Amino acid sequence: MNERILRVGIIGCGKIASTHAEAVAATAGAALVACCDAELARAQSLAADFGAELAVDSLDEFFAKGQLDAAFICTPHPVHEQLVVACAEAGVNVLCEKPIAIRLEEADRMIAATDNAGVAFGVIFQRRFWPAAQRIRRAIDEGAWGTLTFASASSRSLTVISSDAIATSSTVFCRSGTSLSNSGSDHQVAGWPSKVILSGPTTTRTKRRVPDSHGYLAFG
Repeated sequence: MNERILRVGIIGCGKIASTHAEAVAATAGAALVACCDAELARAQSLAADFGAELAVDSLDEFFAKGQLDAAFICTPHPVHEQLVVACAEAGVNVLCEKPIAIRLEEADRMIAATDNAGVAFGVIFQRRFWPAAQRIRRAIDEGAWGTLTFASASSRSLTVISSDAIATSSTVFCRSGTSLSNSGSDHQVAGWPSKVILSGPTTTRTKRRVPDSHGYLAFG
C-alpha cells in the first residue's frame, strides 16, 4: 500500500526558503511540490534545486495547480497577513516565518482566518525545540533555580547585509542582527518579561569595520 505524501509549497523563495526546503526533503512522507515568488526566476531556481514540479509567480496558480496540503510562508513580514489569509481561504495548512506581524490586530486576523477555515497555523520559533532550551525550561518549571528576576542572552554571530544595501545605508554589520527571538527564545524559556532592555553596537564598513555608535533601548 502506497503511503500518502504530504504536498508542501513554499511562498517566498529567498534565502530562508532553502532551509525550509531542506527540512521538507529530510522529512519522510513529505515532498516540496510547488514554489511561488514574485520573481519567477527565484521560484524556478528553488524548484530546480529541490525537485519541485511547479514554479510560479501567481498565488492563484500556486493553489490551483499545487494540490497542496501545506504551505510555508518565507516572505518579509509586511505581506504575512495577506498570504496567511490566502492559504486559509484555499484550505491549505500554513507555517509562517517569524515575526508573525508587528501589529497585534494583523496577528489576530490571521489566527481568526485560519481558525474559521479549520486549517492548522503555526509560526516559526525553532529554538524552542533545542534540547538545551528545553532543559532550561524544565529546570525553571521544577523550581530548580527559584524565582527568576533577571535573564540575559547574547549572540556572538555577525550578520552581513548584502552589498546592495551599502548604497542606501552605512550600517552593514549588526550583532545578533537577525531575529531577536533567535537569541534563545528567552520568553519561551523564562516566561514573558516585565521589562526588556536591548543594547548593542553598530559598525560602519569602509575598508575596515569601525565602531560607529552604541544603541540602547528599554521598554515594558
